Amino acid sequence: TLLPYLRPAALQFNGWGWPMTCGHRRIAGFLTCHGLDPTPDADADAEFTEPLVRLASPPTFFCRAAFAQRIAPTAGEFGIEPGDRVISCLQRVYKLRPEFDRLAAGILEAVPSARLVLTGDAHPRIQRALESRLRGALGEAFDRVRFTSDLDRPRYLGILSRADLALDPPGYGGGANTVYDAMGVGTPIVTRPGEFHRGRWAAMTLRRLGLTECLGDDPAELAVRLLTDPEQARDVRARIAARAPSLFEDETVVREHREFFLESIERSRMGR
Repeated sequence: TLLPYLRPAALQFNGWGWPMTCGHRRIAGFLTCHGLDPTPDADADAEFTEPLVRLASPPTFFCRAAFAQRIAPTAGEFGIEPGDRVISCLQRVYKLRPEFDRLAAGILEAVPSARLVLTGDAHPRIQRALESRLRGALGEAFDRVRFTSDLDRPRYLGILSRADLALDPPGYGGGANTVYDAMGVGTPIVTRPGEFHRGRWAAMTLRRLGLTECLGDDPAELAVRLLTDPEQARDVRARIAARAPSLFEDETVVREHREFFLESIERSRMGR
């Protein structure tokens, strides 16, 4: 948070690691892309003090090797048995707003064999508060919620691979890391596009891959369909396997960023 004040570079840009405006006049722009932030017609620019820089490519670069090592959970680990339908939401606890509770309740009620796997919080007080809130919202279905502790990457990817789907939290969804992780291991994501950048990574990625049946206004209905229709689930996974490689090691991302920065530096030198 001190960098904008220190101004280590003549031009400073914000990006998706901080998915909202920084509110500082020394930031020259916010790097985003078409589909990630709403179009200018939706007045998304009004939410930022810095200009939005809408690139053609997603503003991130992932290596395919990042998904090579996975350790699958053993039978019974995390209380998950071989025949269970697994819903993963391996996000930070602060992303799970009360709206998420209602979404999870609808899915668990409709699919009795489903188990919901969440990332636990390292702070006992926060973890107790979350469990209490979910217990009140889910009732008996809370017994089918599982919490993971801190996992290394191979075990995290193993659970994500085992999941039948990844549930994107409403409002503040997964960012580039968790969205691309799901695509990298072939697990479908279900999402409702958010109003702001922080809730649109999954939707943007699914649209780029032509998987629009995984996004909509009723993510609970979409999730139930994937969990109960094996044919559709196989079809979605097959298309992820065929199309997701295009997301990784995309040299056009590097070229576009390079050209943008060089042009920005040149304009700055010329006083424009």
